[in-house]
Amino acid sequence: MPRKRILITDDLDLNRMILSDILSEDYDILEASDGQEAIKVLENNAVDLVLLDAIMPVMDGFETLRKMKIFGFNDNVPVIMISADTDVLTIDQAYELGVTDFISRPFDSLVVKRRVSNTLALYEKQKKLMRLVANQIFEREKNNKLMITMLSHIVEFRNQESGLHVLHIQAITRLICQKVLEKTKKYNLTKDDVNLISTASALHDIGKISIPENILNKPGKLTSDEFEIMKSHTTAGAAMISALPMYQDFALVKFCYEICLYHHERYDGKGYPYGREGDDIPISAQIVSIADVYDALISPRVYKKAYTHNEAIEMIINGECGKFNPLLIDCLKEIEAEIPFNLSQEAIFQINQNEVREIVYDLLERDQLIATERDIEDLEKEKTKYEFIMDLSTDIQMEFTQDPPILRLNEKAAKDLGLTTDRFENPNNSEELAKYFDIDKAKKLLQILREDETYKDKNLEEEMYVFTKGEKRLYRFFGRSLWTGKHFRGALGKLVDIHENEEKILKLENQAHHDSLTGLYNLASAQTKIEEKISFSFTDPDVKYLIAIFDIDDFKKVNDTYGHLFGNQILQYLCESLLDSIRKTDITARFGGDEFLVFFPYRSDSETIIKRIYDSVSEALERYHITISMGVSTSEEINELSFDELFKAADVALYTSKQRGKGEITFYKNGMVMNSKEGE
Repeated sequence: MPRKRILITDDLDLNRMILSDILSEDYDILEASDGQEAIKVLENNAVDLVLLDAIMPVMDGFETLRKMKIFGFNDNVPVIMISADTDVLTIDQAYELGVTDFISRPFDSLVVKRRVSNTLALYEKQKKLMRLVANQIFEREKNNKLMITMLSHIVEFRNQESGLHVLHIQAITRLICQKVLEKTKKYNLTKDDVNLISTASALHDIGKISIPENILNKPGKLTSDEFEIMKSHTTAGAAMISALPMYQDFALVKFCYEICLYHHERYDGKGYPYGREGDDIPISAQIVSIADVYDALISPRVYKKAYTHNEAIEMIINGECGKFNPLLIDCLKEIEAEIPFNLSQEAIFQINQNEVREIVYDLLERDQLIATERDIEDLEKEKTKYEFIMDLSTDIQMEFTQDPPILRLNEKAAKDLGLTTDRFENPNNSEELAKYFDIDKAKKLLQILREDETYKDKNLEEEMYVFTKGEKRLYRFFGRSLWTGKHFRGALGKLVDIHENEEKILKLENQAHHDSLTGLYNLASAQTKIEEKISFSFTDPDVKYLIAIFDIDDFKKVNDTYGHLFGNQILQYLCESLLDSIRKTDITARFGGDEFLVFFPYRSDSETIIKRIYDSVSEALERYHITISMGVSTSEEINELSFDELFKAADVALYTSKQRGKGEITFYKNGMVMNSKEGE
């Protein structure tokens, strides 16, 4: 069995040497002297566990954790944080950023070995359980799709069509959906919708079950009366879907209904059953309509011979089969060469398998699973962490679980509230809660936790009155969900006395969102602000955005040569210059020792703005000449408008700048990178 590989990240050679001596007998060791170096090691090596120092130059442990999250390393690599600081807020912050365990200095070799082995064993067990769960869901989803396909084939059999018609419709629908997703956000399609629309397309003609066989399979032209009966398969199919006794709120059912009812409507209003036109026709039905027409053209029927692929494409583009959405015609042209291969039986089988896998792993990533052994392991691990924090805290801490309903308080809370016990066994009992809490606010918070929506990683904040120490005092409640799932739901919260701690609250809130040295946003808060901006643009596809990230060239030498105090002055000076060169509505952040981010709407003169920012922060000072390397990405050059995609593209461009030398600006364009001179 291969040895596990551990990455030790600490800026002190002595600490790395001690940890290596403790662990090297049982594990292979990699080392990094700061967070930036650790990220590069993770990019280029398979690592089973990271030991991460909290306080380091260049990029500290907390920023490293945030960057690991951006690049997805946290999903597969557990992290144990190392620190001499045992402050509860530090420990809490570490756990919130995803660390699995915490080791304090000085090191105890037995503790280090045990926690490392326990963490590796836990993750190995979780991976095994995830594989088992994935296999079970894979089979379930595969069987679901098989049942839908079998049902649609019954209709085909009665209609004397080939058994491949439904599979062809699904394959073409999927190709067009994916292209629409790439080209526009106008229809608010998601990756989930692509899978659902493709699956729902199999039932587009389910209403033909109600059509008499002599009309359905008539070899000649239908009479006007017969055609009216044939057209009724659209409304009949929709009626079958809407008559389902449950599941009407499910997205799959909604798409099935739209597709059954509207897949014979045409963009110019000349279709049936209602003569809808333009985008009054749901996009799901528009897409299936083109797929259905194409496959009808290339397939032999009792009343016609098959057309070739090229003939079918030309007929659709020329409007010989009715008018279609110009955007979808463009999509059809772009996927034209891919269609024949994707209609082969081998390709259809592989596409369906891949589609099921995507569904499975999306569910796993978003924790949309019923409680399994994996869930219970996670719950116990999280519960242990927060019980530890609660017991140490001097704030009024509380933990709520829904099943069974228990509200547990820490010792401080029980004492302040004058309780003889540390828990409410039935917090849903209004009379009991009303003795201690503002009942309306308390019920509101509990109701949020009972909702069916997932509140994982959502923060709750509410001012409320609490009856403590014999008087009614105003407190602020801060809470966040601990875990969510179909059968489990819980949260951790705390109450802070507003009158006694207002200044502390404001300070903590500011620290939570801003870098203490420069006053700029930290990366997590900047990401939240940027995602809010991006979310507004979904209704306007013409709005585009830009991210620039840069760092100071050879900044480590500044600290080594002149000391950290001078280095801090350089960072503060650079920050002031940066703020002077941008607008107040632009978003800036410091996310590493000397790494900065700027975000603003993309305009035709954006490259001029970037050059202005570059010039403003590149300056010769008395003892040091600041030069920076910069990477820039825009939403025009990425497939999916999101913070993660913009950041990753800019990071690739920055890495290229550093490879080319110092003082470079590199733009991410057309899936590649080019410097400012090449981009002109």
